[in-house]
Amino acid sequence: MKWFKHDATAHIDSKLKRVRAKYGMEGYGLYWYCLELIAKNVETHNLSFILEEDSELISAETNIHYERVQEMMLYMVDLGLFEQADGLLSCLKMATRTDEYTAKLLRKSGECPDKLPTVSGQSPSYKKEEKEEKEIGARKRALPSDFEVDDSMQGWVTQKFPALEWSKATEEWLDYVSANGRKYVDWRKAWQSGMRKADQWRAEKTPASEKQWMGI
Repeated sequence: MKWFKHDATAHIDSKLKRVRAKYGMEGYGLYWYCLELIAKNVETHNLSFILEEDSELISAETNIHYERVQEMMLYMVDLGLFEQADGLLSCLKMATRTDEYTAKLLRKSGECPDKLPTVSGQSPSYKKEEKEEKEIGARKRALPSDFEVDDSMQGWVTQKFPALEWSKATEEWLDYVSANGRKYVDWRKAWQSGMRKADQWRAEKTPASEKQWMGI
C-alpha cells in the first residue's frame, strides 16, 4: 500500500489524546510509525493488515526500549487502536483508509472491510464502529461552541489549585463530558467543580484509571 488516509483532525481523537497524555509525542509517533509498518506490508498477496515487526525490531528502529514499546502497544490495544490475537497486532480499520490501488484489490478479492479476516479468524464489526463514531460525534456537538477557559478562569484555578495542571485536567474533563453527552446550565461552575475534584485526586495520587472526578 503506497499511502493511507490520515485525517487532519486525528490529533483531537480522544483515544490519541489519551496516548499523548500518558506517553507524550513518543507514544503518538509510535502509533503512526506502526501504521506505516502495517501499510508497507499490504500487497496483493497480503491483505491482512497485520503488524509483522515485533517490539524488539521496532525498538531497534526507534531507539525506544523494547519493554516501553510493548507497554505502549498494549495500552493502544486496550484503547481499541489496534487488535491483538495469537501474539499478533493488526489495525483492520486501515482497510477503509487505503490508497485507490489497494481499495481495488480489496474489492476484486471480495475482501470488503466488513468481511476482512482478523488474526483470530473473526470479522471486525465496522458497521458498529461507524455507528459508535457517529454517536460520539453527535454527543460532542452537545458542547457549547463558545466554551473556553478565559483569563479570569485561569486566574481562579491557578490561585485555588496552584499544583494542578489545569489545561490537561480541562482537556480530560471536556473529553469525558462530550463523550457522555453531559449538559450543564452553567458550564463555568461545572468546570470549576471538575477542577476541584481533579486537584483532590492529584493530591491523593489516585491512579488515572480510577479517576471519577470527570463524572460530576
